Amino acid sequence: MKLSLLTLATASGLASVSEAYRLTFYLGAGCRNANLGTYYPVVDPPNHVCRGVPINAQSVAISAQDAPDAQSIVVFRQPEGCGGPVIASGTGGCMNINNARSYQIHYR
Repeated sequence: MKLSLLTLATASGLASVSEAYRLTFYLGAGCRNANLGTYYPVVDPPNHVCRGVPINAQSVAISAQDAPDAQSIVVFRQPEGCGGPVIASGTGGCMNINNARSYQIHYR
């Protein structure tokens, strides 16, 4: 069987994209109160895609999925658009993200 360069390039590109984290946002601090939704952001290096945080989210539970790259980290920022100061960052557990409006997955 012959594989074309396009097939190999596509396969290698797909291998680098994965769902590294599960993010569950909560209305209250400490990952309590109403669940505002669960998201599985795709890790697509080096395209640090900016995503919005659900309105009124005060905390987030982060759990690793499928052994994420040890170099990745979820970064939460104050304004929409991922351009402002970092509110919180991490790779797992519950964290308060008061006033965060956007997040990205970065590589350290």
